[in-house]
Amino acid sequence: MPTATVYLTVKDIEQILSMLFQYIHELLMFMIVKIAGVALIMLRAIYVGLIVIGIIVWALSSKPARGSRLIKGGIVLCIVTEILYTLFFTVLF
Repeated sequence: MPTATVYLTVKDIEQILSMLFQYIHELLMFMIVKIAGVALIMLRAIYVGLIVIGIIVWALSSKPARGSRLIKGGIVLCIVTEILYTLFFTVLF
């Protein structure tokens, strides 16, 4: 039974490796974008929650300083999150 012999040249191996690395790069970029999107959704929910809880505590508590600290923390988290989001996607794309 005759068998066929396949010879790979250096150029063929370079092309295969190049395609493999391109695929890995695209996969990693896809994963990074998805993870960043999920993190953004979570951080937005957290800072909105902090601000809402801060407003409620500030309005209903006998110690409004606690509520104002939650509000300030939510605002700081909001600013940091949106700046990092803008920088992250500006650098990637």
